[in-house]
Amino acid sequence: MANPSLQIGNSKWAIKKDNLLGYSTAGTRFLPIPITMTRASAGTRVNPKGLVETVELLGSELVSNGDFEIASGDVGGFWTTGTGWAILGNGLATRAATGTNFAVDRDSFLTINQTYKVVIVVEVVTSGNVKVVLGATNSPEFTVAGTYTFIGVQTNNTKLRISPSNDYVGSVSNISVKEVTRNDLARVDYTGSTSSLLAEPQRTNEVTYSENFSDSSWIKSGVVITNNNATSPDGTLNASTVNFSVASQYLLYQKTMTTVIGGSVSISIYTDTSTSGFISFGGATPSGTDVSSVETLSGGFYRHKVTRTFTVATTNSVQFIIFNAAIANYVIWGAQLEEGSYATSYIPTSGSTVTRVQDQYSKTGISDKINSEQGTLFVDVDFDTLSGTNMFLSIRPDSSNKIEIYRDTNIIYAEVASSNSFSLSKTNITVGRYKIAFAYSSGSSAMYINGDLISSNSVSFTFTSTLNNLNVNSRGTQFVEQSRYKDIKLYKTRLSNSELATLTTI
Repeated sequence: MANPSLQIGNSKWAIKKDNLLGYSTAGTRFLPIPITMTRASAGTRVNPKGLVETVELLGSELVSNGDFEIASGDVGGFWTTGTGWAILGNGLATRAATGTNFAVDRDSFLTINQTYKVVIVVEVVTSGNVKVVLGATNSPEFTVAGTYTFIGVQTNNTKLRISPSNDYVGSVSNISVKEVTRNDLARVDYTGSTSSLLAEPQRTNEVTYSENFSDSSWIKSGVVITNNNATSPDGTLNASTVNFSVASQYLLYQKTMTTVIGGSVSISIYTDTSTSGFISFGGATPSGTDVSSVETLSGGFYRHKVTRTFTVATTNSVQFIIFNAAIANYVIWGAQLEEGSYATSYIPTSGSTVTRVQDQYSKTGISDKINSEQGTLFVDVDFDTLSGTNMFLSIRPDSSNKIEIYRDTNIIYAEVASSNSFSLSKTNITVGRYKIAFAYSSGSSAMYINGDLISSNSVSFTFTSTLNNLNVNSRGTQFVEQSRYKDIKLYKTRLSNSELATLTTI
């Protein structure tokens, strides 16, 4: 079988800002072909260790004496301590006095309008709260000991500040600051243990505090919440425990939303129990049909998901309830409420709604990798949902000259738009994994799926413009749903039917 002229994936992944690695092979040599990645927001994935993480690229450490092992008064101490604070070189920045909330400052080393990732270890909280300030950007206030991460933009000056409030008394043992890039980064996801390129539609998490269940936005009926009391699915001590001392108690989040008949909303949360019915839609939520599932993660965690498809149209309060009929303690983390017919990857929030925009991949100007007279387009993909248009792959210069493979509801299509346009299709597909190959040649085209010939024809065609672009998960303005691409291959020859069967066999 010929080598692919372009390949993406097959367990070979590398990412950098705005690019995903594509490659071709010449013997044993790999020739890199960068694929443009677009998503103007952050996105999370499940990493090879089974942990939920935000995909990011970090710069080098910018804080000197972030471990406070040098006294602030010594040469190289770097920190300026306000009244009540002391850095004695013992590994702690300690505030022992109440009164005016003076801060610990570090000046003139950050860049205006740059985004930074700050990790702070709050060692002791005897009273009050403590926070991080970048210019005029404040982190949430930390009320108990723990390790906290804050993403902020340096807004109006270069100062970094550890700032107390409400008469904070306690100590901080470490602070780290690094430049961070989170937008336009591909997500290689390991849900189900094997790697795949995660591509999702735009979604917004309507829960404004997805990890802080003590916030007033969460309505508590008798339950006791303890924040930062357990390790979460991201591997840090930032999960909460919820105690149900009476069977009828619950934790409630509500959002006023406009519902339409046939529209859907999904809720999800991570917890340490697999018991079904841990979350549900409340009684004030417009009525509809619910579909529930529980996803198993590593480390003893589960992600509970419920989707409601509405049978009434109204503007009403959609209620997201966490409850359990048993009297017990549970770990909770990562609550999400989103419009859509299935739950997507986790979108963290800390005081406002957050939107993750659609993932798109493209490569232009590659006519040397594409044969406009014959070729084969192959994709190995997992369908997590059959909602809308899922999985989209095309080579084209324009809408009149193109080859596409895509799924729409429960049908997989392979299409040619040219002097003679046609399509091949497979109906009645289900959620799961598919290896799809579309071999095209004037007078001889065929589609194979999972080792079987699905359809073929002998239509003659020519393209009036040269095929020169590749698009993945981008179909103009159409809303493309969630896909997990394991492998994409482009060949400059029309593979034989026996080769197509071999290529697509699972």
